[in-house]
Amino acid sequence: MGARDLNVVRDTLPNIFEDWPVDRIIEPGGTVIPVDDPTIYDRATEEQRNQPADLDQIGADLLDEGLLKDWPQTGVREPGDFGGAPVTHEFGEYDATPDCLAFYLPWHFFYPDWWGVYLRFDGLLYLADGIQTRSNSAVPSRTAIQMARLFLYYHEAFHHLTECYAFRLEATHRHPIYKKTFVARYQKTFGTHDCLEEGLANAHALRKCAVAARRIGNSAIIEALREYVTQSPPGYSRGVKFEGRLFRPTQCEFAEVNQRDAVPTAPDLDPAIWLTSTHMFHGITNIKSRVKYYLPPGSPLRDRIPF
Repeated sequence: MGARDLNVVRDTLPNIFEDWPVDRIIEPGGTVIPVDDPTIYDRATEEQRNQPADLDQIGADLLDEGLLKDWPQTGVREPGDFGGAPVTHEFGEYDATPDCLAFYLPWHFFYPDWWGVYLRFDGLLYLADGIQTRSNSAVPSRTAIQMARLFLYYHEAFHHLTECYAFRLEATHRHPIYKKTFVARYQKTFGTHDCLEEGLANAHALRKCAVAARRIGNSAIIEALREYVTQSPPGYSRGVKFEGRLFRPTQCEFAEVNQRDAVPTAPDLDPAIWLTSTHMFHGITNIKSRVKYYLPPGSPLRDRIPF
C-alpha cells in the first residue's frame, strides 16, 4: 500500500479519520524542510557520510560550538494526544524523551498535508551532544548528528507502525479504533511502565542503531544511546529491557492488549498468537517520504541554519 492509497481509505472509511488543525499540536510559525532519507547513514559510503556543506556538517559545527545551554522547552500535550505527540521537556531527574526532540503526526488526524515524522533540529543537536558526552567524545560530532537522527527517526517511525496496526484492525472491524481505543490506552498508560508503545519505540530505535554502530565499528555509539534510554522517564526507559529477545514477545503483548480494548467481545488468547502475524506492524506507506526537519519559532538556531 502506498501513500496514495490513503485516498481510498479516506473515501471508504471516513469515520476513522478526524481532522485536527496542526496548530493544535505545534506552535504556528515554525519552519520545516524535507529530509531526503533519514536512514541514508544505514548504507551510505564513508565518502557520502562526510560530504561537506550540508546540514549534517552545519549541525556538527554548531555542536562543536556548544550551542545547547539554552535549548528551548517547547511542545504541548493537549487532551486527546497520541503516541508520538510532542512533549514539553521539564529539566529534572530524567533526560528529554525522543518525543521532546522529535514527534509524529498520525494520518488519522493530519491527512493529507501534515502527517509524518518531524525531527527538531535543536532536538537533534541535544541528543547528539548526549551521545558525545556519554561516549567521552569517542563519537565524532558529525557521526553523533547522524546517529541521533537515525535514533529519533526510528523511534517516531514505530508510532507510525502502531498506527498501521490499528488500521489493520479497522479494515476488518470497520469502526474507528485508533482514535478511540489506541489513543485512550496511550493516555491511560503514558508516564508509567505500562506504556508499552514508548518502550517498544525506544527498543526499535536501539535495534536499528545497533546495526549501524556495528557497521561502522564504533560500539560507543550504542552504549551511549542505551545509557540515554536508561535515564529516560518510565515507559521510555524500558527500551533497553525490550531491545533484545524480549522485543517480539512484548510487541505481541502490546498487540493483544490493544486488540482486547478494540474488540472486547473477542476471546483473549496467548499473545504469542501474534507471532504468526508480524506483518501487522509493517508500515502501509513509505514513511521515509514523510520526514521533515522542524525548527520552532523563536529558536536561536534560525539565523544559523539555511532553512
